[in-house]
Amino acid sequence: MTGRLFAAGGLTYINTQSFEAAAFIFFGGLVGLILIVFAFGLVKVRKLNASGIRQVDEISGKEFEQFLKLRYEARGYKVRRTPCQNDFG
Repeated sequence: MTGRLFAAGGLTYINTQSFEAAAFIFFGGLVGLILIVFAFGLVKVRKLNASGIRQVDEISGKEFEQFLKLRYEARGYKVRRTPCQNDFG
């Protein structure tokens, strides 16, 4: 994706001969991409936090750990995740 941002900035510079316009296109696209990734992450967290028992039964071990992390943090606990060990969550 960043390759496309470089390409868009490069094409902007070629067409306008303006470094400022090329930088604006590149950094504007980068900020937009970061916001989109953040928004998708937020939606996933909200969906996981609102899961019922049927949805919990169907999620992966990693998602289950994230689910428990959210639940414990909501109750005031500090949670530290450990590296994945292929222990099925």
